[in-house]
Amino acid sequence: MGNIISYLEKYADISLKEMSFNFVDNLVLCTLSYCQLQNIIPDNNIEAISVKHAAEIFYSGKDLSSLSQVEQILLKMSKGRRFSEAKLFNYINKFNTEKCLQFCAFHIAISDYTTFIAIRGTDDSVTGWHESFSLSYGLIPSHSEAVSYLNNTIEKNHLYRIGGHSKGGNLAEYAALMSPKNLQEQIIEIYSNDSPGFIQTFIDADNYAAISNKIIKIVPEFSIVGSIFKNIPPTLIVKSSKKNITSHDALTWLTENDHFITSKNTLFRSRIYSALFQKIINSLNFTQREKIIEYFFQILKEFKIEDITKLNTKLIIKYTLQHSFKTQIPYNRIIGKNKIR
Repeated sequence: MGNIISYLEKYADISLKEMSFNFVDNLVLCTLSYCQLQNIIPDNNIEAISVKHAAEIFYSGKDLSSLSQVEQILLKMSKGRRFSEAKLFNYINKFNTEKCLQFCAFHIAISDYTTFIAIRGTDDSVTGWHESFSLSYGLIPSHSEAVSYLNNTIEKNHLYRIGGHSKGGNLAEYAALMSPKNLQEQIIEIYSNDSPGFIQTFIDADNYAAISNKIIKIVPEFSIVGSIFKNIPPTLIVKSSKKNITSHDALTWLTENDHFITSKNTLFRSRIYSALFQKIINSLNFTQREKIIEYFFQILKEFKIEDITKLNTKLIIKYTLQHSFKTQIPYNRIIGKNKIR
């Protein structure tokens, strides 16, 4: 057993001609989007930089023994024929705390004559998490950014895959959904890796049906994020080295040779938690959801927390719920009998 890093170690030198693009490759490219490559990948389609060259710049002066797992992805990709000459271009990275916007995407032209458009999911910033929480009551700023990005960067007579992990997969689906038919026809696959669905009110069911056969939804056994809101059934359920919410981390998804290790069903505990979470959401109208979320992130602002990894989650959530009178929503209605301890 391994993960996408060990997959790259084993197959980095196997070309896409020798072994065609697969589900694991999708997760590799989506995870690459979390790597901080601004000022390395060109922001247009006239220039492009190879994975190998991007790696040389990115790792210059870095201690390779202390890289994060995400940072190791680019290094492993640069070592063999599968991805080292893939071209990176059309980089965009928009971040605006006031607008509650965190959006990043780029193109990866690979050797099977297709291009993968990778859209970053939620990063560690409070702004990114604020935007993602806002999915519970409507569309978010990154939705319009994703649609605009797709429409402005897809070129005629070329085939595309598009995907992302977490919020990134949701944005990939939405961008494809809202694109004109001629662009939709150029998209051969849409990868949604443990990504939340949509509030049905904001999505046209007929339009969604037109792209649903292209969506490849992959979730871990313990999936909460990928099961909330309106969602299609998963194409693939993968085993993870974790058995709780941390299995949302794509680097915990288990591989064997050139494929994921799969499971027939999500874990029972996961289904219970998902149902409970959805029940709580459904018990609140859009205005109430917005009030709770805005109050929660106002607390983080008051605590001057900008990085979600610095957050004592249980403490902050408990503080939010215990002061929910400020949102004019009774505490008991939010959590019922499920006390936070």
